[in-house]
Amino acid sequence: MSAEPWIRRSAKSFQALFAVLGLIVLVVIGINHTYPTKPPSLAASLSSFSSTRAMSHVWKIASKPHPTGTYDNEVVRNYIVGELFKLGLKPEVQSTFVVNPQKQYAGRVYNIIVRLPGQHSGKALLLSAHYDSVHTGPGAADDGASVAAILETFRALKTNKPLQNEVIGLFTDSEESGLLGAEAFVNEHPLAKEIGLVLNFEYRGNRGAFMMFETSQGNGKLVQGLACAVPFVMANSLMYEVYKRLPNDTDFTVFKKAGIPGMNFAAIEGLTAYHTQLDRPDLLDQGTLQQEGEIMLNLVGYFGDASLSDLKAADRVYFDLPGLGIMHYPASWSVKLALLLLLFFVSILACACMKQIAGLKAVLTVGALFPIICLVLALSGHGLWHAVLKFHPEYLTFVQGDTYNSLWYLLAFVMINIGLFRIIQAWVSRWFQLFEIVLGVMTFLMLLNLLSAIGLPGASFVLFWPLASLAVAIGIIIFTGNNNYRSFAALVPVFLGGIPGVIIFTILIKSIYVALTAHMISVVMVCLAIVLGLLTLLMEIAGYYRVLVGLCFLAGFSALVAGSATSSFDSSRPRQQSLFYVFDNQSQQAFWLSSDTQPDPWTASFFNKVTEMQALPVLYSDRPSIGWMSVAPVFSSAVPKMSLQEDIVKVNGRHVKIRIETSKHAVKQKIVLDGADVLYSKINGQRYTDSRQSTWAINAVGLRDEELVIEFLVEPEKTFTVKVKETAYGFENIINSMPSYLINSPVVQNNTRSIISVLKFDKH
Repeated sequence: MSAEPWIRRSAKSFQALFAVLGLIVLVVIGINHTYPTKPPSLAASLSSFSSTRAMSHVWKIASKPHPTGTYDNEVVRNYIVGELFKLGLKPEVQSTFVVNPQKQYAGRVYNIIVRLPGQHSGKALLLSAHYDSVHTGPGAADDGASVAAILETFRALKTNKPLQNEVIGLFTDSEESGLLGAEAFVNEHPLAKEIGLVLNFEYRGNRGAFMMFETSQGNGKLVQGLACAVPFVMANSLMYEVYKRLPNDTDFTVFKKAGIPGMNFAAIEGLTAYHTQLDRPDLLDQGTLQQEGEIMLNLVGYFGDASLSDLKAADRVYFDLPGLGIMHYPASWSVKLALLLLLFFVSILACACMKQIAGLKAVLTVGALFPIICLVLALSGHGLWHAVLKFHPEYLTFVQGDTYNSLWYLLAFVMINIGLFRIIQAWVSRWFQLFEIVLGVMTFLMLLNLLSAIGLPGASFVLFWPLASLAVAIGIIIFTGNNNYRSFAALVPVFLGGIPGVIIFTILIKSIYVALTAHMISVVMVCLAIVLGLLTLLMEIAGYYRVLVGLCFLAGFSALVAGSATSSFDSSRPRQQSLFYVFDNQSQQAFWLSSDTQPDPWTASFFNKVTEMQALPVLYSDRPSIGWMSVAPVFSSAVPKMSLQEDIVKVNGRHVKIRIETSKHAVKQKIVLDGADVLYSKINGQRYTDSRQSTWAINAVGLRDEELVIEFLVEPEKTFTVKVKETAYGFENIINSMPSYLINSPVVQNNTRSIISVLKFDKH
């Protein structure tokens, strides 16, 4: 009996094992890159950053919710000021009333500003974080951890010789309410004109790698500095391209609008803790905090000794790779590189056609089919997630869209769709040769890469480097005339050519899924389809089609089962719920309200006689919505006092001036004018609007025992009303506490008590 068949089978098995194990290693490297470093012990040197030391601040800052205007906000402010004094610094508290018309917010804020002098005069380096929290969570991560990181960084800086540049620490108030603290600093404080660079630190979750996700325009020198100072940080220009097109805002938005160069940092994993009671110090990942602190201290060391007088330079394409750090080059190279790569690819395609291993018509046909395959995988992921929601409608209670067990579903979607892609690939191979499929996929991606380089240069690296490395591997096989395309000799260059694509897309798939959640799984599946397209030849060389498909489906459905098995709620993984209270002073009626589509039994007990959801009055929430509403007891509380100061008709319109006295326990007011267009308005003497507004509203925060004076210029001969909703937080001594398996959902009106008053104006 000949040993040759056995040798061939062994060689084939070895190739498959090499390919699969190699891909697993690359995926593990990519995923590991999305996790932070481990925290050090208390023994860390005094000149270095220690998350253990920083955590002592987090425990003090995030002992309870401390939104703007509350007593607890004042306690946190006093603690930060006290800690700065202990460091031998002289902090300043900026107290001012500020208006942000774009956000429809106004209020009294208290920023904390501290200066660490440099050896030379010139532009200063600003470290910024906000110390206020939302009322639904204590804010350990958002943004107590960043405040603690700045305190620990200043402590470490005090142990070394002074830097060349002055370092300023800014702890803003009211970031969660209209970015008012940042507005107050930029518009009113003289130090704002001395800032050469701002580094802003945020959290959206409570764990995961700390990343640089946004820069100011003209980021060339910033990216070069980042790459030199902290090459281990996660950062890529795709995030920059995407984020600058989104409506999302942080304090950095205000600095960027003011023309101050800078970078914005955050950790985004652990979204279920964001703005909830789970944003506690004991649940904050110290590894994330340690990485944030090392990034902060290293950047201060670099830019603290660099010239900050002119940091603007041409934008750069940048991305990070495990073990290599941040790779970057001018964005202006993107189109040139894409054209060079396209030219090289055309030569490969021409050679393949000449050697009759691929037909041009077939290649173009596959290229046209590939976006359809991407769409199939996108629809598959979308359908799978909606099927999961049918089995687990309780997932819809998560306002942020994430779930506690979301990574099980990512694994499920990825494995099932790898199997599906392999089936489609096998079906396509009935009509086309192997290299026609490979080159067809690359043709489409080459054109997509060129379009990206032209329209979104910051995103061009995502396709360029995977395509470039794969093109070199394919070129080696075709140009050298290797006729055995499924041999180990072909496997090695193809595997090496696939390394950039696997690592880049592994990081990208995990990051996009964490950022967009399972509700946008279709986007993630398009990325998966692209990387699988790049791996077409590798999968063919590996062989064992049926085994691969079977294992992928088995792993995928096992992950779905694991997701279902971990779907229940308990005290460590609580369910989110909403409940808020409104008293209408005009009708002398009170109501319980909830925005939950499927209320928990405890929440539903407040709506026993209500059979269906209904449209909630606009003023009961920040925008018209559907929810539950039932009559509630009237609890004694102070009613907002409104008094008319002026009502005069002039040539240009009707001038109205009202004074609102805020109640002692109220921390927020919403004022809405209905029935007439507002032509001009002022808040406490500051211009608010100067153009016609058909819908006029303002949210006022932080006005404890402080009056609010509003001046309107409205259309004459109109009947209108001014409605005031005054809000306090919490239900202490009003209702029984929630069960331990429930927490408040992170919506603006949740866990609040509001009182509404109305002032009517007839035709003058």
